[in-house]
Amino acid sequence: MRNIIKKIQKTCDCCPSQWEITLKDGKMVYVRYRWGHLTIRISKDKTNKIEDAINGIIIYHKQLGNGFDGYMKTRVMKRYLKAALINYLYDKRLRPTQNMLSKAPNFKN
Repeated sequence: MRNIIKKIQKTCDCCPSQWEITLKDGKMVYVRYRWGHLTIRISKDKTNKIEDAINGIIIYHKQLGNGFDGYMKTRVMKRYLKAALINYLYDKRLRPTQNMLSKAPNFKN
């Protein structure tokens, strides 16, 4: 995972928790957790504009909390990000399994 990520920046702590991620291949990833929904998007091409990721391909989306939840720790987000990037970058036939995300549901600790 470390060998594909260049930089992770948390741009908002809560409501929503969100991150801007730069990959070593030049693509950007946007991660947002709000209203209990985690969404991970990736830019289609190399870019230095986060808008390209915001409007990019959804590589993961799932409701994890209730409708009032908007906080997630970075270490928890990284577990979901890892599963989503493995799925998208390495083998698009894979889907994140519960085993891959086994520690992630406890996102308030």
